[in-house]
Amino acid sequence: MSYKYIEDVITENFKIITNKKENILEILLMGSFDIEDPFLLIEPFFNNIDNIAYSENIEKVQINTLELFFINSSTIKCIIKWIVKSSRGKERQSYFIDFIINKNLLWQMQSFEYLKFLSNERINIVKI
Repeated sequence: MSYKYIEDVITENFKIITNKKENILEILLMGSFDIEDPFLLIEPFFNNIDNIAYSENIEKVQINTLELFFINSSTIKCIIKWIVKSSRGKERQSYFIDFIINKNLLWQMQSFEYLKFLSNERINIVKI
């Protein structure tokens, strides 16, 4: 299911599905994302997430990675850029970000846990 203002990203090996429930944007990452240059695909998606979250006063963005089996470092860089951009100054309210990760996938535990250091008060890591 796609949220009306956000176009889902679907490739041969990877999907990003969005949904909105009340004041929470849900993002489901599935598959293996290993394309060489994800910036043209992923960066606009997360820029759109940020714009929607601000314009609709979203309190939280939940990123569910339970079915994400691989993500390359360039894609992690896109996520880092989004987190940094979403850290508003005094002029805009920041939203919280929850990463729901698969505790059985060591790479997720290592990669996503480090994202918390970008904004410890806004980022929560939920291990399932």
